[in-house]
Amino acid sequence: MYPQCEGLVYPPYSSGTWVCVQPNATEQHVFHWAFNEQYRQNAWDIYVAAESHGQWDSNWGNNDYGRFEPEYCY
Repeated sequence: MYPQCEGLVYPPYSSGTWVCVQPNATEQHVFHWAFNEQYRQNAWDIYVAAESHGQWDSNWGNNDYGRFEPEYCY
């Protein structure tokens, strides 16, 4: 939990709120690849896997997958 969230009261019918903080070094590195040389969004392929008893669980190659396509506004 972030210190700035201590004592936070959520509005009615809300499950949470956004907390904006400066990105750390790892996040800066990841976000660097979000855009190409022309400053247009890149597509992202996301693979999600579970951890089982402290070990990576590949689920025999059947982990969740998603793709975020870039949004172009003209």
